[in-house]
Amino acid sequence: FICDHSGQIFDYKMKSNSAMWDFWVIIGVLGILVPFGYGNSQYVDPIYYRPPCPEENYDLDTETGNFRCAVPSAAECFGLCQELGCNEWSFLSFVSSTSTEKLEHRRCRCVPEFNYCMYTFIPPDLRHYI
Repeated sequence: FICDHSGQIFDYKMKSNSAMWDFWVIIGVLGILVPFGYGNSQYVDPIYYRPPCPEENYDLDTETGNFRCAVPSAAECFGLCQELGCNEWSFLSFVSSTSTEKLEHRRCRCVPEFNYCMYTFIPPDLRHYI
């Protein structure tokens, strides 16, 4: 026991035991909850894109909303998205939804949860073509 200048008695041993108890309770709770986070991961394996394939309707991946074939123009992408109910054009596309200019290495994605369509560049490591 130790007295401070006001005459109060403190039990530092009890205080440190309480802090240790709190520490182990937190560690125990984290030890129980962390494994549950691993089982509910939202990670999706990368999608690899093929050359344009209009004969396959650009091969829609229904789980992600990605068309697995490159789409040559923004207008064509937006048309594909509208067929799926995505009527909003994403500002991330950096091109007009009515542009018919042929662009290389572009992917199209419909995100029905948010009702928008994306038209973005395909990184080289995700291309299964030259």
